[in-house]
Amino acid sequence: MTHAGYATLPGLRWSQLAHLRTSPLAYRHALTHPRADTASLAIGRATHLLCLQPDRLHEEIAVWSGGRRAGREWEAYQVEHAGLEIVRAEDLAEAEAMATAVRAHQLVAPLLIGAACEVPLTWMEGGRRMKARPDAVQGRTLIELKTARTIEARQLRSQCYRLGYHCQLAHYATGYEAVHGHAPERVVIVGVEKDPPHDVAVYELLADGALYAGREERAELLDRLTECERTDSWPGRYPEVQRLDLPAWAFAEDDDARCRLPSALR
Repeated sequence: MTHAGYATLPGLRWSQLAHLRTSPLAYRHALTHPRADTASLAIGRATHLLCLQPDRLHEEIAVWSGGRRAGREWEAYQVEHAGLEIVRAEDLAEAEAMATAVRAHQLVAPLLIGAACEVPLTWMEGGRRMKARPDAVQGRTLIELKTARTIEARQLRSQCYRLGYHCQLAHYATGYEAVHGHAPERVVIVGVEKDPPHDVAVYELLADGALYAGREERAELLDRLTECERTDSWPGRYPEVQRLDLPAWAFAEDDDARCRLPSALR
């Protein structure tokens, strides 16, 4: 199923629920204001397609090589290729390089053999219709592909928490279990660096570690959503007065730092 087709399926998906990590106000706004598409997102989608379903390249992607994307020629090209992902030739080359690195990696190649790719999951949970579309499912293994600036462990872990990858995979695991009647045995993230040489790493989310934390946070978000819907109250990030403290460096002991402070704080 295409990205556009999946979007039309009824159900709450993680990319919507994730906005509650910011605030209920952000969640409600996102429901009626979809994220603007960007060249970076298009490259990411092309990379996913080339990694997971390369045989569908010409069914879903059109390559623009006409220079600046503006003017009558560009508008006519969009009309002619309506429904397809339009990417620049240089962007497709970047996606192909990342996909080649992923598919050639010794740990990833076995995971993709015979995998079911981007198959939607739909289920009912607490009276609410849910949906998810894992990148790939190989037997009882859930696989998520992420492009990243770096796959260095410390930084990728930080990115995982900041962007809620653990919650996203918990959402997918919940859907997998609801549909198949058993939990996945493994949940992994395949990370590939955007810049050459496009290094690749496989990270596993353990059921009693990151995946557990993701399930807990996801449950809290769903509880919060239910309460917001019940009360029709959608507060922002800080519904109460916040204390404003200065950063620690503002109180440094060296003379140069002290001279920057107001006299009342010296």
